[in-house]
Amino acid sequence: MRRVVAALLPVMEVPAAGVRAVRPWAVTLLVSVAALAAALALALAFGSPAAAARTFGGGFFLLDATSRLFLLVVNLVFVGVATYLWTRVRDTPELRDGIERLVGFGLAFMAAANLAILSNHLVAMWVLLELSTLAAVPLIQHRGSGRRVRASWKYFLFSSVGLGLALLGFACIARGLEASGAPEASFFLGELARAARPAPELWRKIGLALIVLGFGTKLGLAPMYLWLPATYHASPPAVTVLLAGVQFNVALAALFRVIEVFGASGRAVMGPELVALGLATMAMSAASILSTRNY
Repeated sequence: MRRVVAALLPVMEVPAAGVRAVRPWAVTLLVSVAALAAALALALAFGSPAAAARTFGGGFFLLDATSRLFLLVVNLVFVGVATYLWTRVRDTPELRDGIERLVGFGLAFMAAANLAILSNHLVAMWVLLELSTLAAVPLIQHRGSGRRVRASWKYFLFSSVGLGLALLGFACIARGLEASGAPEASFFLGELARAARPAPELWRKIGLALIVLGFGTKLGLAPMYLWLPATYHASPPAVTVLLAGVQFNVALAALFRVIEVFGASGRAVMGPELVALGLATMAMSAASILSTRNY
C-alpha cells in the first residue's frame, strides 16, 4: 500500500492544484506533496532489504534496487525545486499569477516520472515517459515569451521523434522474437528477459539500435541533442532543474531496464552504440564551448 501511495500521490493532487481557488496555497501544496513523496522514497530505499524485488499493480510495477535508487534521486530533486518555488513566490508576490497551472502540470510531470521508474513493462514505461513529455511542454512555456514557446516546441519535436524511434525499436524487437519462434511477445521485464536469451538476429539488433538512439535523444545525446541547450536556456529555472534532474534520470532508468533485459545477448549492439553516442556528444559539446564568444 505504501508503494502505491508513493507512486500515485502526485496524481491525486493534480485536480486540486488546477483549481484557481487554491492559488494562495498552490506552492504550499507542492512543497507538502514533494516532502511526503521524498519521505516515502527514503522509506522505500532504506526501509526494506536492498535485494528484495516485488511486483504490484497487477505486475505492471516493480520495486527493486534500480527503482528505489531512481525514485530517491528524482524525489529529492523535486523537494529542492518545490522549496525554491516556495521561497520565490513568497518573496516575489507577482509570481503568483498562474502559479496553480505550474503546480498542476508539475505534479502531473512528477506522477508520470515516478510511475515510469516503477514500471515493470517497457511499453508502459514508454507511455509514461511520453506523458511526462506532454506535461513538460506547458511548464517550459510558463509565463512564456516567444523564445520559450519556440523552445518548448523544439523540445516536443525532438522528444517525439526520439520516443517514436524507441517505439519502432520495440516493434522490431517483437518481430525478432516472433521470427525466432518465441511465444507471443510480452514486454514485461521478466518475460522479455527470458525470451531474449538467445543471440539476437537482425530484427532484434535493429530494434536495440533504435531504442538506444531514441532514449539517447531524451538524454540529450548526439546526434539529436539540439533541443537541450535551447530548452534549458529558455525554461524557467525550476523547470530546467526538473528536466535535467528528473526527466534525465527517468530516461536513464528506461535505458537501464533495456540494458538489464538485453545486456547478455545484445551487448555487441548496445555497447559500441553507447560509446559512439557518448564520444560524439563530448566532441560536439567541446566544439560548441570552444566556438562560444559571449559567455
